[in-house]
Amino acid sequence: MMKYRGYRSWRSWIAWLAWVSLLLWPLGVSAAEPDVPVHIDGIPDEVLDQMAAQKAQSDRDPHVPLPPEVQALIAEKQRMVDEYLRTRERVGADHASSSIHAASCFNLAATQQGQQTAYWCGPAAVSEALAIKGISLSQSAAASLLRTTTDGTAWSGVYANVPNPTGYPVPDVLNYKLGYGWYVPQTLSDRPSSSDVATFINRMTFDIGYGYPVIGDAWELAGCQYPHLPGHPLYSADLSLVHHLRLL
Repeated sequence: MMKYRGYRSWRSWIAWLAWVSLLLWPLGVSAAEPDVPVHIDGIPDEVLDQMAAQKAQSDRDPHVPLPPEVQALIAEKQRMVDEYLRTRERVGADHASSSIHAASCFNLAATQQGQQTAYWCGPAAVSEALAIKGISLSQSAAASLLRTTTDGTAWSGVYANVPNPTGYPVPDVLNYKLGYGWYVPQTLSDRPSSSDVATFINRMTFDIGYGYPVIGDAWELAGCQYPHLPGHPLYSADLSLVHHLRLL
């Protein structure tokens, strides 16, 4: 199985929501809805089930267990998102009376850049994300910190060239360059439920409200005509696309 990594803008996110593993520094609140897989317009449910099974069978990532300090950070962020959503509901766009941002909109800087090699989507995404926070890091420097190889940038199982790595190179490098630990790795179900989608939206709302970018890792399956990122091959019998990109 080949892996191709290329940089494209992310437009129709809901169409391939099931195939994105998200790096989210905020964690959201799941809506109290039935925990059943959502239907995606234009894709038969049985095809989605087959795709989920194929991805699970071909997944070779070690999915390194999160250390206790990261689990504690996740719990703290859950509390912060809960408070953020309650405040947003209470005060709406008038956040002057609260220490919690509840802005109805937030513009993130346009920092898009083309990746400089066929396998530097991870370094490009990290460079873009840090630029939004006013931190300059070249793609080559990011690739060195991420320990990116010609196979690309790992989701987990590679220990970044930073102090105290957790085994998840992208959040480790982001946190190292930010100077504080806010980014955590989070996976999205291969067949997301309505509550998964609601959680995703809540997290994204929190991201925007605080002005933090999100990096995703999309997996496009070989031998499947959908879903695929804009500009990527729509169908290939032996080509799987694994691609880091900045979502916001």
